[in-house]
Amino acid sequence: MLQNEVTKEPKIDDEWLTALGSFRVIHIQQDPASTIWKCQLRKV
Repeated sequence: MLQNEVTKEPKIDDEWLTALGSFRVIHIQQDPASTIWKCQLRKV
């Protein structure tokens, strides 16, 4: 996700509600330019 699309930094164990269901963040990585977050999600 682009960093300018979110208001807070994602955290491990955050839960996201989407049209596809509920997901928990299990891993977060930021690119070197600090423009995007790569988040690994697991369906809960």
